[in-house]
Amino acid sequence: KAIEENVKAADESTMVFKTIMNGFSSMSLLIEQIAKAIEQQNIALEGIVRAVINIKSSSEENTAKVIGISEKSKNINDIAEESKKNINRFKL
Repeated sequence: KAIEENVKAADESTMVFKTIMNGFSSMSLLIEQIAKAIEQQNIALEGIVRAVINIKSSSEENTAKVIGISEKSKNINDIAEESKKNINRFKL
């Protein structure tokens, strides 16, 4: 009878061990899927970072252009005002 009990206990231990191994296999598969998902998110995040950097660069370029246009516009206004003064000097 003791032998039967030992065999039964060994069978139960084997079943428990198989269940644990199946659990580890499932966890391993899930960890692999999570790692792939994180990798994809990192790729997407890198794309977002590049896009934000491009937007920042474009904004800085546009700001510089607007400042340049503003300065040129002021210069044109100054020239126009000076021209008006010169023309007014010759009016009778």
